[in-house]
Amino acid sequence: MSSPRAPFLTALHGAFVAASGLAGDRVRWEGGNVSRPDPDGDATRDPYVTLSLSSSRSQGPPARSYSAADLGQPAGEEIEASVKELFVYTWRVTWYAGIGDEFADPAGDLERAIVRLALPTPSDTLTAAKISLLSSGGVSSLGGEVSATFEPRAFADLQIAAYHTESERVGYIATVELTETSITLDLPIELP
Repeated sequence: MSSPRAPFLTALHGAFVAASGLAGDRVRWEGGNVSRPDPDGDATRDPYVTLSLSSSRSQGPPARSYSAADLGQPAGEEIEASVKELFVYTWRVTWYAGIGDEFADPAGDLERAIVRLALPTPSDTLTAAKISLLSSGGVSSLGGEVSATFEPRAFADLQIAAYHTESERVGYIATVELTETSITLDLPIELP
């Protein structure tokens, strides 16, 4: 069974691939046993990106809605009840420059990719998945002395928002049977 977030994660991956200019296998979700991409056998000099999501939080109560009754549906399933809730996420993007490249500029590469997220292809990918980019929060560089084992990198925490919708089929009250057809009230009714 696939995750209900799979289309959401796929859209984020696709948008960043389009914005970064890197091949799809060079942009990976963090976690598990994900190893450094090595398509040409010399990955030590090739840049790559990892993505991760954290800090999801709801932005208020879910909005509930109901469809018009569809009497063609089986009894008890005539109406579709839906809830829609807005979540805000922190989307961390980390750009690894490659080992041993003294001229690498992962912060510059990441800044450029973030700006390019507003171009039509990445932006349309996010919009189709009902994802909005709220802010980028700035790029932080993790520099150091370049050596044979140090890998310059930079990261940014982007704030994104997405609606999550769930629904189920429910029934409605088609008829009401009254066992007593009249009610006697003493009028006028006195209020204390």
